[in-house]
Amino acid sequence: MGRSNKMRVTNGCGIGGVLLLFGCATSGNYRPEITPQGVQKRTGFSLPREVSAIEKVGLPPGIDIARPLTEDHVAAVALWNNAQFQAELTQLGLAQAEIVDSGLWRNPRVDVLIPIGAKPFEMMLNLPFEALWESPRREAAAKVSYERLAESLVHNALITVRDARIAHANVIQAEKREAISKTTFEIQDKMASVTEVRRKDGEVRELDSITAKAAAVTAEENLIQAKRDVNLAKNRLRQILGLEFKDVVISVAASDSAQSSPPDMTTLLDKALAARPDLRAAELAVAAAAKRADWEGVRFGQLSALLSAKGVGTNGVLAGPGLSAEIPIFNQNQGQRARADAEVEMAARQYLAVKQRVAFEVREARETLLRAREAMSGVTGKILPLRQKAVHVAERDLKRGDAALWIALEQRRSLVEAELRGADCEADVARAWAELERATATKVRAP
Repeated sequence: MGRSNKMRVTNGCGIGGVLLLFGCATSGNYRPEITPQGVQKRTGFSLPREVSAIEKVGLPPGIDIARPLTEDHVAAVALWNNAQFQAELTQLGLAQAEIVDSGLWRNPRVDVLIPIGAKPFEMMLNLPFEALWESPRREAAAKVSYERLAESLVHNALITVRDARIAHANVIQAEKREAISKTTFEIQDKMASVTEVRRKDGEVRELDSITAKAAAVTAEENLIQAKRDVNLAKNRLRQILGLEFKDVVISVAASDSAQSSPPDMTTLLDKALAARPDLRAAELAVAAAAKRADWEGVRFGQLSALLSAKGVGTNGVLAGPGLSAEIPIFNQNQGQRARADAEVEMAARQYLAVKQRVAFEVREARETLLRAREAMSGVTGKILPLRQKAVHVAERDLKRGDAALWIALEQRRSLVEAELRGADCEADVARAWAELERATATKVRAP
């Protein structure tokens, strides 16, 4: 009887140790600040510490949306409020849950037969042990997957910043086009009046007068469309900034940073390969696939420690240890191991594809920027000075009486057309800069 009691005490201590081991097997909290730090490093802007409440607007420190917003302001506000980006950030919570789940063991199982009639008491405690070597590998794979997702979200942040900068440039372009369209209409209307006077004086044909009036009507319609374009551009900016339900008038301020020259291609490519978060995410995808393959490689079946307790006549309840193992004769996890190996190869090839796409995007963005800068240089450095000089000469001759008013108006109309082209070129340059900095994942413009 004493021997049986001793066995029961010993087994009780063993079970207590195993249960303690199970209690320590759960995964701890794992929340690396990859996304906030990555965004700060690559854009210079911060993320809110907590995702704002639904339909609640949050603003970065020092930014007042009631004042004109620069392109840096709109980028910072978008990172705090853009609804799509905020929704994507919540994926980190799902990945965190995967890490927690990956560190959990199967629950112990207890089978109990209740002693009724002549049937003795019997209990079987089943403790899974395969998690000792499977769980660390599974958790390691989940952590790498978390890091891959975090880097992917940094890439999404870069896209959000780019979209905000482009929307900002579009608003500035639309406002300039509206102002220029107003000037164009005023000139065309004046030219129509002058042409009508000249027709009455017999200096021009009736067709010339009708043509001038048609041009004035067209200019008026263009002005109406330009005003609508401003509203559309501001609505687009409002949506990107997450201000759809905020009663505030959005105004923007231009920036001179677009005047700087881009670095050479080698420098840009080196920056992109070192900083692009989607490339880093693809690299982590390879590591995650390798971790999963390692995990699948040790999954051959279940192995459990047993504790059997049974009532045996007058000897009371006797307990003893045992072992339950799945014999991997037919199913050795061949399918999942083959799948995991294929995923490793697929991830490796995807990494190469992403690397090539990075190089292509950097080259294309730089060439687009150079082309836009050349076009803007041609307008601002050559065409505009000549048009301005022509207007000056025409107005000077008009004052001297050596030229007619309609000639001065014609020269003025040519000037505003060149100004309109210049506004479009400036917007093209700003958009090209936004795309280049997204492609390189760095701030490449000179401060």
